[in-house]
Amino acid sequence: MALAGLWACRKEAPPATSGPSPQPASEASFFTASIGESTPEAKTSFSPKEAGGYSVRWSSGDRISVNGKEYLLSTGAGTQTAHFGPVSGDASAPFKVIYPASIRNNDSQIVLPATQPYADNSIPAWPMYAESSSNSLTFGAVCGVLKLSLQGTGSVKSIRISADQPVSGAAELVVDSREPYPLANITGGNGTLTMTMDAPVSIAETKVFLFYLPVNEFTNLCITITNPKGYSTQRTANTSQKIDRGKVTGVTLTGLAFDRYNGHRFVNLGLDSGLRWCACNLGADRPQDAGDFYAWGALTPYYTSLSPLTWKSDRSNGYVKSYAPYYNGASYSKYTTAGATLESGDDAVTQTMGSGFRQATYAEWLELLNNCFILRASSYHGVTANGFYVFKAKSSLDKGKIKWIDGEAAPSGLDYNSARDAHIFLPVGGYFDGKTRNNTSDGAFFYLGSLSHSGWSASDVASINACCLSITAGDRILDKANWERYFGFNLRGVRPYSAEESE
Repeated sequence: MALAGLWACRKEAPPATSGPSPQPASEASFFTASIGESTPEAKTSFSPKEAGGYSVRWSSGDRISVNGKEYLLSTGAGTQTAHFGPVSGDASAPFKVIYPASIRNNDSQIVLPATQPYADNSIPAWPMYAESSSNSLTFGAVCGVLKLSLQGTGSVKSIRISADQPVSGAAELVVDSREPYPLANITGGNGTLTMTMDAPVSIAETKVFLFYLPVNEFTNLCITITNPKGYSTQRTANTSQKIDRGKVTGVTLTGLAFDRYNGHRFVNLGLDSGLRWCACNLGADRPQDAGDFYAWGALTPYYTSLSPLTWKSDRSNGYVKSYAPYYNGASYSKYTTAGATLESGDDAVTQTMGSGFRQATYAEWLELLNNCFILRASSYHGVTANGFYVFKAKSSLDKGKIKWIDGEAAPSGLDYNSARDAHIFLPVGGYFDGKTRNNTSDGAFFYLGSLSHSGWSASDVASINACCLSITAGDRILDKANWERYFGFNLRGVRPYSAEESE
């Protein structure tokens, strides 16, 4: 994520307008409302960008709340000074005025909505405040603006913003002696903010989306962008982002590709098949986490907790053959031929992550291993982690190779230490045999979605065991051999390429 600097405000005098002259009033039947600050700072709508900033104009249909009574714009649409007449009775001085009227909770509290409408490089209505003892009002901003500039493949249907601090909800109008107008400050809750477009907006060329946010310093500011087919991409700021009253904070994201579905991220490694590999093990929230362990064909783990390890009452012996799916004590009643592939109803990846996701077959893992380079690592993006980076090899000499971090040189063409290239990470998680977890410091073990391969030895084929991948650092073994179906291994999902990613 790239964070631009705050945009300076451009001073602009309100144009002369005709209308009633300001006057002291105990009750007012009309108000003259002017924009009192520099251009990006107070407005009912950002109209198309002008040199040095955004123009500020009132809009037809605008309503203000004066001490809880609504007033409707009567003249002055398209200008910086407009006149408002009563809708629900006259207000009495002194006047506390909130724009737009729809966000007023009381005279000192507004509600910042959880949804904001989209307008091209514009905000249809953003919060302002004015105080006066006469019918002449001068408005100022109470929020800041996030300017999101997006460029990438496809189009945008919705944008969701979240952070450690709420970005929507009830906000107090807090007086700050350093500011001429109060600040909208949300002190509790976990509100998020969503903008949904009436029609998809292409981001083939850079497109600007404007949001108003409460005044705060936001940590873990997360932006989720979704296309019309439900594919999404997500970016989280690695530094705090400050939103100041009346200022524009710019965020630019380029080269976007939609790499999530149902909330699950996948990676395009550039393989000939176009297959997308999931970024995390099943049950893991981060690439460096092992996630959960499954018997072949089981839909859930045999435990309720890994830490502390707590076994389910009907699986108290752990990962043993008698618990293996479709095992009747003497033989298996389903998946009894070499090369058989899990049906979607027996695939934990499909059942957990949703349609389109599944376990990879033997042929798909083979494509990965034969065309990629594997690097043993003790950290992942600067975080201590034990596992293996998997990159698409850029040299034929590197295909199918494994390098360890004990002084061996990295192959040609890639800067593996920074991991800037597309990759997946296979964490070391070990495996379960019975109630014992083995190889927890030096082995990654994965079941494949198919049984013993027809190209293997006659005895292996006859065993109708599960295909698996095991990478054991201590022995430097890349093992595609078959294992019994009852062990507890990790699972890694895949998703075939769909053109809907780019819509």
